[in-house]
Amino acid sequence: ASLFAAGGGGGGGGTASLKRVKLSADEAAAGVPVVDLFVSLELGKSKSEVRRLVAGGGAKLNDVKIEDAALLISTASFEAASEIKLSAGKKKHGVVELAQ
Repeated sequence: ASLFAAGGGGGGGGTASLKRVKLSADEAAAGVPVVDLFVSLELGKSKSEVRRLVAGGGAKLNDVKIEDAALLISTASFEAASEIKLSAGKKKHGVVELAQ
């Protein structure tokens, strides 16, 4: 069997198996700091660790690099979707769902 055969353990699937955090409509309207969401999803042990991750370019929102650790996730961040993906590095991911 090939090490890189299709159907292996890694890569590319949907978001169904990722850790999830629900964001209420009220929280989304007020805005939640992105560092708090990273810690809630256990993508970082502390807020300072997440800030260092952002400074180093390893934090992503829907596969786009987060430039500012002070970013607030709000209703506008979701655009037309009901969930957004947060990533820490290449292998750690989580999903923030907007509760209806």
